Order: sequence, then C-alpha cells, then structure tokens
Amino acid sequence: MTFWLLPVLTAVGVLLIVIPKPAPSLSERVGRYLEPARVPARDHHQAIASRLSKAGLTWTYAEWRLRNIMAAVTGAIVGLLIARGDMFIAGPERSAPGLALTGAFAGVLFFRMWVTRRTERRSQQLKEELPLLTDTLLIQIMSGESIIQAIERMVSIGAGVGTGELARALSRYRSGESITDSLEQAANDTAQPEARRLYDLLATGHHTGGRLAGHLIELSRDYRATLERELITEGGKRAVAVYAPILALMIPVTLIFLVYPALAGLRQLAQQ
Repeated sequence: MTFWLLPVLTAVGVLLIVIPKPAPSLSERVGRYLEPARVPARDHHQAIASRLSKAGLTWTYAEWRLRNIMAAVTGAIVGLLIARGDMFIAGPERSAPGLALTGAFAGVLFFRMWVTRRTERRSQQLKEELPLLTDTLLIQIMSGESIIQAIERMVSIGAGVGTGELARALSRYRSGESITDSLEQAANDTAQPEARRLYDLLATGHHTGGRLAGHLIELSRDYRATLERELITEGGKRAVAVYAPILALMIPVTLIFLVYPALAGLRQLAQQ
C-alpha cells in the first residue's frame, strides 16, 4: 500500500501545480499588499503614542525612533570600546562586530526599560493622587461649576501626574475636540488603569448628566480603600523583609544552645 501511496501523492501535487487558478482582479492584487500594511502601521503608531503618553513623554513617533537609534548607536560604541580593550580570547578585530551588535541591542533594551520604569513610577504616583484629585473636582462641582470649569480650575491650581493628564485633555478640547472625546482619550492614555474610572465618569457626566457628585464621592471612597489595602499589604511585606534575616540567624543559634547541652550529656553518659 505504501508503494502506491507515493505515486498517488506525487500525481496530486503535480495536478495542483499545473491546473491554473482564476486570475485575481487588479484591486485584489494591489489591495493585498497595501491594505494589510497600512492598518498595522497605524495601530503601531497609536500604540507607541499611547505608551509615550503613559510615560509622560511628548515625543512624536519620529522622535521615538530617533532615540531608539541613538540608544543603539551609543550601545554599539560602548561595545567597540570594550572590544578595543581585548578582554576576550579572540583578537579585538574578531570580537568587535559581535560586541557592537550586543551593545546596540543592550542600548535599545536599556532605553525601553527606562521608559517602562518611568511609566511605572508615574502610575504609582497617580494612584496616590487619585483620592485628592477626585475630592478637589467634587468640591468644585458641588459649588456649582461645570465639568469643564472644574477641570480648568484643577489644572490652574494643581500639579502632578493627574493634573498633567487633565491638562492634555483640556488642550485637546481647546483645539476643537469635544470634552467627552478628550476625556475618553485621556482614559485610554492614562498611566494608571484606576484613573480610567474617573475620566470615564467625567465624560459620562458631561454627556448625560446625572448624580455626578454622588458618584464622585463613591469613587473617592473606593480609591482610599484601595490605597489602605495596599498600604497594609506593603507594610506586611516590609515587616517580613525586616524580620526574615533576624529569624534566619536566631533559629540556628537557638537550636545550637538547645541541642549542645543534650549532646554533651549523652557524651558523658557514653564515656561512663
């Protein structure tokens, strides 16, 4: 059976190659190459812009790429300088290309790690600012101001990550966007996922109205409860980190003091 299987499969393969397929139209042939390339490129640019916004950086996509190239060039130069020191078994001329490539990769990696670390710091700072930010907006709205007026006053008197994100939303509003779209964009680009609730609430409150003050009070309570739980958890982790080395030293010493007299007594009994 195996003897006949190979010729049959060969014949089927030849027929699939020889039989002509219907020719695609011009739009299908051109769209196959253009359309998939445009959408991922646009999505990639938007993802980079969102990442830079979360890190608090106002770079364009071209500036982002330029800084990546600069980081790669800097790393490659460092790799070449290390190669000139002849720190490896091979000669400098043989190790230089590999070290240059390694340095370029390390340069880009460290640059992106710096951006990620900056985003994490801003995220933590914004999480700590959210209760105060929510309370300040609540007071202004309860005093009769509109959402736009409350944001303008918050931007004029405040400082911090949350104020900066509201300032960018206000700038987009003044450039022609609606305040709802500006706040929704701020919710998408925020460094802290919990801040999305505040921005979405402000956007919904401006669009539909309703009990905005009551929702802000509940949101502020949630933020404070979350911070309280995180502080308790962090305190427990730090207590374990402090006491673990002490216990690691005390337990062996205590066991030695407890076991040694018993061993000494058993040795004396054995000698008798």
